[in-house]
Amino acid sequence: MKKYLLSLLVVLMVAGLAAGEITIKGGFTFTDVDLESSGDSFSAKYKMGFALGLGFEWLMGDTVSFAPEILYVQKNSTIDEFEDWDYELGVFEFPLIFKFHLTDSFRLYGGPSFSYIMTAKADGDDVDDDTKNFDYGLVAGAQFVISETIGIEARYNWGFADISEWEDAEVKTRSIYAFLSFTF
Repeated sequence: MKKYLLSLLVVLMVAGLAAGEITIKGGFTFTDVDLESSGDSFSAKYKMGFALGLGFEWLMGDTVSFAPEILYVQKNSTIDEFEDWDYELGVFEFPLIFKFHLTDSFRLYGGPSFSYIMTAKADGDDVDDDTKNFDYGLVAGAQFVISETIGIEARYNWGFADISEWEDAEVKTRSIYAFLSFTF
């Protein structure tokens, strides 16, 4: 799988060079999980992680652009009902974003997101066998362009897939992102 991810990264980088715009971005994530087990719902607290990656952008007219990304995201959460049970995911995320340029410096965006879960831990213990490798969902956000090369953005990611392998449980993620980006 790592070979496929590396190949995808190379293809996206070449395509980004052809588009003329490559963006490096990094920032923080705050993730919450929805956990339902045997009919009971458990609440989780948002916990901080990080995100780092590359984005590419192609204009599709004067006010719309297509901007796929490849990100490594750390998604962490704490579930109170299990005595502050810490849940941590290491995820490669592939959002396919459509940006709507409302002004020269402000954009709203959204689109589907596909994720490959590389690692999963619960209270420091490896739970990869109890976690599915694939997640999908939607992202929506806003970007403010400070200068030609620097921007800030915030987004929300809704995970739709049940990522638990447990028969009597369902786990879904929700994350808030805050990015600083540099465009070349």
